[in-house]
Amino acid sequence: MASLHRGERSCGYLFVGPDLLLEFLRDGGDGTWYYSDRADPDDYDTAAELASGQIGWYGTTYSARWLSDSQAREVEAYFDGSGGRKSRPKVISDTGA
Repeated sequence: MASLHRGERSCGYLFVGPDLLLEFLRDGGDGTWYYSDRADPDDYDTAAELASGQIGWYGTTYSARWLSDSQAREVEAYFDGSGGRKSRPKVISDTGA
């Protein structure tokens, strides 16, 4: 898992799943998180993109900062509600806005 940034601004979290399925939770800044995903097409080298730390996401480039295992577990607990929160964060589909 990585935190994604534009310059020094933190923008959200990138989850890397099986078969290089990428899932991005983008911070809306108002308590809302926006979800979008992207599969690894045959004609694109997602593994090289991840290794470079520069992630292109639907026309925007983000810098990836890879999280330690303990940091990743904290982020996962935040979103799945197991981190001591009474409710899960509001997550909606990203319309590209």
